[in-house]
Amino acid sequence: QIPNHKLQITKIIESFVRAFDLSKAPLLRVGLIKVEDMRQILMVDMHHIISDGVSIGIFLKEFMALYGEESLPEISIHYKDFSQWHNQLFATGKIKKQEEYWLREFAEEIPVLNLPLDFVRPRVQSFEGNSLHFEINRTDTVRLNQLAAKQEATLYMMLLALFNIMLSKVSGQDEIVVGTAVAGRRNAELQQTIGMFVNTLALKNFPRGYKTFGQFLEQVKQRTLAALENQDYPFEELVDQVNVTRDTSRNPLFDVMFVLENIDLPELELAGLKLRPYEFENRIAKFDLTMISIETADGLRVVLEYCTKLFKESTIERFFQYFNATLRAVLENPGIKIGTIEIISEEDKHRIMEEFNNTSTEFPMNKTIHKLFEEQAKKTSDSIAVVGAHELHEISITFRELNKKSNQLAHLLRERGVLADDIVGIMVERSVEMIIGILAILKAGGAYLAIEPEYPQERIDYMLKDSGAKILLSELSRVSGLSKEPTHLTHLTHLTHPTHLCYIIYTSGTTGWPKGTLMEHRSLVNLCYWHNRYYGITDRDHATQYAGIGFDASVWEIFPYLVKGAAVHIITESIKLDIDVLNDYYEQHNITVSFLPTQLCEQFMEKNNKSLRALLTGGDKLRRFVKKDYDLYNNYGPTENTVVTTAFAVDKPYHNIPIGTPIHNNCIFILNTYDLKLQPIGVWGELCITGASLARGYLNNPELTKEKFQIPNPKFQTNYKLQITNKSETGKNKFQNKPFNEKFLQGSRGRFFQKEPPGRRRLYKTG
Repeated sequence: QIPNHKLQITKIIESFVRAFDLSKAPLLRVGLIKVEDMRQILMVDMHHIISDGVSIGIFLKEFMALYGEESLPEISIHYKDFSQWHNQLFATGKIKKQEEYWLREFAEEIPVLNLPLDFVRPRVQSFEGNSLHFEINRTDTVRLNQLAAKQEATLYMMLLALFNIMLSKVSGQDEIVVGTAVAGRRNAELQQTIGMFVNTLALKNFPRGYKTFGQFLEQVKQRTLAALENQDYPFEELVDQVNVTRDTSRNPLFDVMFVLENIDLPELELAGLKLRPYEFENRIAKFDLTMISIETADGLRVVLEYCTKLFKESTIERFFQYFNATLRAVLENPGIKIGTIEIISEEDKHRIMEEFNNTSTEFPMNKTIHKLFEEQAKKTSDSIAVVGAHELHEISITFRELNKKSNQLAHLLRERGVLADDIVGIMVERSVEMIIGILAILKAGGAYLAIEPEYPQERIDYMLKDSGAKILLSELSRVSGLSKEPTHLTHLTHLTHPTHLCYIIYTSGTTGWPKGTLMEHRSLVNLCYWHNRYYGITDRDHATQYAGIGFDASVWEIFPYLVKGAAVHIITESIKLDIDVLNDYYEQHNITVSFLPTQLCEQFMEKNNKSLRALLTGGDKLRRFVKKDYDLYNNYGPTENTVVTTAFAVDKPYHNIPIGTPIHNNCIFILNTYDLKLQPIGVWGELCITGASLARGYLNNPELTKEKFQIPNPKFQTNYKLQITNKSETGKNKFQNKPFNEKFLQGSRGRFFQKEPPGRRRLYKTG
């Protein structure tokens, strides 16, 4: 006898339920907990090999009958008879037709459901679980039954359809495999037989956005009926037959289960005995997620059983909210298209719009980038602006000299007819001369077209022809030695406005020729002001220029520092990939801030650098963190949004290192793929960016510009556009095994995370 403490009772039950030795009978274990004089808990532990859910109901009825000294009816068919019949299906070849059905159903690649997880999936599947209970009221349950009846479907089919839609919404996938259990008691005489008759079926459905709910329910009905017609084929045989990659971290074929139980165990009462179910939380989860629906007199009781090694409780609560939102949308409009079903709550909308994206900050949007440089050059005229190499010797140039020489070259360009928004190509090695040339183009009023000298000639010719470049600067080896006479030292009359072009970067698409991205001055000015505030840049900093001119990262490495009076050190090709020599250079030149591509950054962190205070990285998924005296920052952004869109200070190891929050005057929205509506927190979708950093569009490509940029903007109504960063060229199923497409997820703190799930998709998440 124990006090009525639920925790103690739970511990007793957990120790009572344990593994059976299948070589020894019986596979049944019975125990009794005496809670108080007139109250006991009867524990019955049966191995699944001898019982199923229906068997529990039979067991209880027979127990009560025997307790009341009643006799049990004779059983006409025993389990051994069923077993013999089932074996004959294989012996006689009668099962062949069913086998053919299932092999056709899973002949193609089997989709893996990628739900947004809170934790890294263990390498070996964990069965540690928990369950949460929810209610659907009687009124809605009646309406669900009525809606199902109109299409000659069942409540099971209705709930399965809704569950598939919810899974599709949170995963972003439109081919879903859900497991389900069938009683397996086709013969009515088996209804009173205890035994393991249940078989598992893998039900594949296609909840695609263009379908109405009615159309989808009809398809679910037909596919369910077909599966039930072929339910005798053992699931274990199917797993052995189909071409499925075995993964120790997952179940074969499916990771989610759906069950509708009509066994709501009632309270049973005899003279002197009252029996009712004892609510015990079985902390086991056989699948990532199982939805168990139980029809009761009060409506539906929904149990979500989940793996605690994958999900937090709050995530499962959100999943039910999404399911309930789907249910309510269908009840309100049975003809609704799946793609237009919104599952986002008003609370999520507010947090996304007003909290996560509260980034508005003042910046000099009425100035051009070269104007800001000229203002800074007056303040720190004698300070070193750029350090590079020339003919094996290190050279440096002050802000005064850089301003003067770029003015001289700008006058020459103006004399050649360069005006505002004209494109001028620059194809030089990374050098002091490169910086002079870039500034000169801007001062003349033009926009510079970055061309790597190492590009294939065919690509160079295409870029020059496509851009209509007025001039190509390619021989600037002597520009740093321009006349020191006072001719052309004054600034040119500025022809440019902040909305004029600043630079063009050609990006390599997944197909076809590269496309030119048109970036304006105001976008770059916004980046510079955010960068210098966020990283605390001062005129005492020494930064590096590492990326090639054809990469947008080079823009980020040059301009923020020049408009703040910091020195830019151009890293020569000879030391770029030698980590030891690179680290020596940093320390010898007192480099305080540096950007390194992700893979190189991960290697560099192994070194003990003594000069850096901030190491910036981006361009790929950051997988490692090594604690150092300097700060590490992970950055993300497409070329179309002026290099950097989000940033995150990495302060500790993460299983999935965040890419951070939006920079100043930028907002991020995760939209669904059907009609570009806001997705809830914790749901996959397309990343869309809006704000001051967006490109004007693509050069000579109005169709692609319209597709990518001209999207209705949920936050800024007038000034800025919205850009989809990951829309495919075809506009079709964009995320299936395509290496350059991206999907995103936002989480409760507005941070974004990056990960790579099975296949070749790259996904992002906030948490």
